[in-house]
Amino acid sequence: MKGRSHFGAEERQCPQVAMESTGVFWKPIWNILEGSCTLTLANPARIKNVPGKETDYIDAEWIARLHRSGLIEQSFIPGEAIRDLRDVTRYRRKLLQNVTQEKNRIHKILQDANLKLTTYMSDVFGVSGRLLLETIVNGEVLTEQQVREMVMVKKRKKNKRGNRGLKSVRCQCSWAAIRKKDSRIAALYYRLVKRMGKQKAIMGVAHLLIRIIYSVLRDKVSYQELGSDYLGSREKNVDYWIRKIKQMGYEVELQELKPAQ
Repeated sequence: MKGRSHFGAEERQCPQVAMESTGVFWKPIWNILEGSCTLTLANPARIKNVPGKETDYIDAEWIARLHRSGLIEQSFIPGEAIRDLRDVTRYRRKLLQNVTQEKNRIHKILQDANLKLTTYMSDVFGVSGRLLLETIVNGEVLTEQQVREMVMVKKRKKNKRGNRGLKSVRCQCSWAAIRKKDSRIAALYYRLVKRMGKQKAIMGVAHLLIRIIYSVLRDKVSYQELGSDYLGSREKNVDYWIRKIKQMGYEVELQELKPAQ
């Protein structure tokens, strides 16, 4: 990290400091100086000096000359709260990656031992999978029939399409969105979770969220909450049952019932 401050005639009360973003070395200085002066963080690729012998002093002088001439484009630096949140989310993502690596290592060990439990279950680390792993660790010999009896859920297919990073963000947003009671999103989740389970239901909510976001950006309109009864309206229920009855080979004729006098 290299940088230099300069003071003009009218800038002595508010110094300006320009620095080059090199790794993470600029962050401590930024945290100390933030709020006491005007800071400019420069992208090294955009302020590269002319070829030749390079020293920290020459680089600092070059950065100061560029900054004094207004030739340094400010890099976007979010506020302190957002920076802290980024650090937390990145650390959490790193921990999840470590967990995934350990799970993959266990899968490899099982494969080397000719134990392919994924034939009978999709999640080896679920309730039934952990029970099987504990049985194997205890030295017990399992037959195929015993494994089938211990597996409590059917093997599920995984959705491998799409951007993995975006999928992770959408799922996290979906878990937060269903906490809003009496909303269309929460209603969809609780309708799906009854027959699909939590993981597939949250993926359904994630698909709904991406469609809503696309519609809002495309039409440039604000999101309108339709309420929890949106999916359970009378018209949609009627159309659903008419379609079901017709699939069974019957004709349906609707007649409005008059209220009793």
